[in-house]
Amino acid sequence: LLLLFIMVFNIISKGIPNELVIANTCPVIKSINNNNVILREDTLYSFKNAESGWQMNTKGAGTANGTNINLYPVDFSAPVTQRYAITVVSESDGTFMLSPSYDKTKFLDVSGTEFAVGKGIVLWNADGDPLKELKLEYLPDGSVFIVFAAYPDYCIGAASKTAARTTQKQLVVCKKTGEANQRWVICDENGLELNNSVSNTRTYNM
Repeated sequence: LLLLFIMVFNIISKGIPNELVIANTCPVIKSINNNNVILREDTLYSFKNAESGWQMNTKGAGTANGTNINLYPVDFSAPVTQRYAITVVSESDGTFMLSPSYDKTKFLDVSGTEFAVGKGIVLWNADGDPLKELKLEYLPDGSVFIVFAAYPDYCIGAASKTAARTTQKQLVVCKKTGEANQRWVICDENGLELNNSVSNTRTYNM
C-alpha cells in the first residue's frame, strides 16, 4: 500500500508521465456539404435514378477493373452491390470519388482512354485519373446530377428513359440536359431519401 501511495503521489505532484499519455488516435472523418446535405466517408449511400427509381448497381459484386456500373431494381437481398462509399478529394469544393461498399480500393471511372458521351461507367483502380473525381449539382426538387469535376457539363446517367428501366443497362457519360434519367436521388443505407426539398415523397415514371 505504501508503494501504491508513493506512485499516486508522484503522478499527482509531477504530472502524468509521457509513457502513460494515451495519444488521440481517433480518425478524422472527412465529409462534403452540398446544399446542406452532408455526405460522410464513414457512411454508405445508394443512388436512385430519378426516372425509374432503380438503383445504381455494381454488376455481380465485381472487383475487377472494367466491371460495369449499371441500373438494377432495388434489391434488399444483395444490398452491397447497391451501396457506395465516398472518398473526399476536397472538402472545400465538394469533390469526391465513389466506391462500391465492399471494395474501397476501386472507384467509378470512364471506360477507355477518351472522354465522350456514351462512354460506359466502370470500376477502376486509383490511378490519379481526374475522371474519377465527381461533384454533386443539386436541383430544386432535391435530386442531383453526378457531374465530372473536370467536365461539369457532363454527368453520370442512363443513356435514355428506356435505358433507365432496362435491367443491368450500363450507366454512361451524358451531356447534361436535365432529363430525369440523368438525375439521382441520394438515399441512406435504409433507403431514406436525403435531400433539401420540402417533401421526401417522390413519384417515379414506372
